[in-house]
Amino acid sequence: MPSAGSASAGQTRSLMTSVPVVAGVEADVVALVTGVSAARVGSSVGSGVRRIEAITAGEAWAHLHARSEELDGARVELERARKEIAKGPKGEAASEVVIRDESDGIVVAEVKALKGSALKDLSDQIRQSKKADAVLLGSVDDGRVYLVVNLDPSLVEKGLDAVQVARKAAEKIGGGGGGRVNLAEAGGKDPEGLPQAYEVARNEIATA
Repeated sequence: MPSAGSASAGQTRSLMTSVPVVAGVEADVVALVTGVSAARVGSSVGSGVRRIEAITAGEAWAHLHARSEELDGARVELERARKEIAKGPKGEAASEVVIRDESDGIVVAEVKALKGSALKDLSDQIRQSKKADAVLLGSVDDGRVYLVVNLDPSLVEKGLDAVQVARKAAEKIGGGGGGRVNLAEAGGKDPEGLPQAYEVARNEIATA
């Protein structure tokens, strides 16, 4: 290996070394250079030859610190992208919500192809955005029908039970219901009965 000229602290030393080629791919180079804190591979200066830039103490720390900040930035962007992907379906579903009725503090709404936690989360979003006392959110997915009953805590304090409301409504869709006093879901196999289920659930809430 040709020797490099001497360099003062904080300066870059350049060394020439042959880089072996395996199956057409340049192999990684590991170099041990006396008095050098870090090394980086520079540009190609010929066939099979790379320039290795050796960095001394002060510059090495600054270089590694800059690389660390770049990686931190990449991690932040990746996490932001993951969050956007995670909430994408919810945002898409929210744009397809059809409001059937929103009188007397009760919002009756419908969305396509949602169930379970996604449907319940969406009912929370609707109740908070509409500042509603209650939300009845229905959905038909793969031949089955679902209805979420989401109650504001003030209605629960008055003795209203979302589970009981869901079970009453479930009779109209050929199924049953369960959950918590403030958030319950009815499920059945008769999508045609959903309008009646809305009506039953709404009456149960309005007359409580």
